[in-house]
Amino acid sequence: MPFLPRAPRRLALLAAVLMAALLSAPTGRAQEAEALPSPVIAVIDIQEVLNKAKASRDIRTQRDTHLEEFKQEFARREEELRQRDQDLARQRSLLSSDAFAEKRREFENAVAEFQRGVQGRREALEVAYRRAMAKLQEQLYRVTDEIAQERGVNMVLAKSQVLLFDSDMEITDEALSRLDARVTTIEFPEPKDDPAGGTE
Repeated sequence: MPFLPRAPRRLALLAAVLMAALLSAPTGRAQEAEALPSPVIAVIDIQEVLNKAKASRDIRTQRDTHLEEFKQEFARREEELRQRDQDLARQRSLLSSDAFAEKRREFENAVAEFQRGVQGRREALEVAYRRAMAKLQEQLYRVTDEIAQERGVNMVLAKSQVLLFDSDMEITDEALSRLDARVTTIEFPEPKDDPAGGTE
C-alpha cells in the first residue's frame, strides 16, 4: 500500500466510512419497499357513472322543476315592472321634475333589486344542485369501496387520469349497476335566496 500523508489518509478513511453508509442505505430502503403491498388496481369513469345514474337524472329533473318555477315567478315580476314603467311614462307630464325624478329613481332601484334577486336565485339553485350531486358522489364512493374490497383491490384510479390499462381492470359498469340498485333518488335541498352560506 503506498504511503499517504497524514491528512490524505484521514480523508481516505472518511471516504471509506461514507461509502459503507451509502452501500448499506439501499438495502434498508429495499426492505421497506418489500414490506409494502403490491398494487392491485381498478379503474373507474366517475363522470360517466354520475351522468348515467338514475339518481343523477332524478336530481336534474328536480333542478329543472325549480328552474321552471323561478322562470314563471320572474316573468310575473318582470311584467309588473314593465307595467310600472308604462304608468310612470304616462305620469311624466302630470308630475313636477323633482317628483318624476324621485319616482324614476324608485323604479330603477326596484329593477336593480329584481336583477339581484334573479341572480341570487340562480346561484342558490346551482348550490342546491351541487349539494345533491355531492350526496350522490358519496354513495358512489361507498359502492366503489365495496367493489374494491371484494376484488382485493388496493388502488382505484379515475379513468381520466390513466392513459392505458387492461379493460378487465375497469369497474365503471359494475359501479353504475350497484349504484342504481342502491339509490334512485336524492333529496334536493331547497334553494335559498341567499347562497352566501356556502355549499355545506
